[in-house]
Amino acid sequence: MTVHSLDLPEALTLLDLDDLPEDFGELSRQVAWHQPATQPWGESETQAYRVVWEAVEQHVEHPDESLSG
Repeated sequence: MTVHSLDLPEALTLLDLDDLPEDFGELSRQVAWHQPATQPWGESETQAYRVVWEAVEQHVEHPDESLSG
């Protein structure tokens, strides 16, 4: 199954997150809260996590830059 490319708002929605977490610890806590560990992730959830992870990484490394562009 091929998953289309996700943008950040789609990825956040897919993972049941309202906003971009401030850091990796917060990302882990929020994902653990919303995504039960007893259910394996599919390809789309994995891709969504990757998109959100990269956005958090960008935010941590460059906190003054906007993620919209």
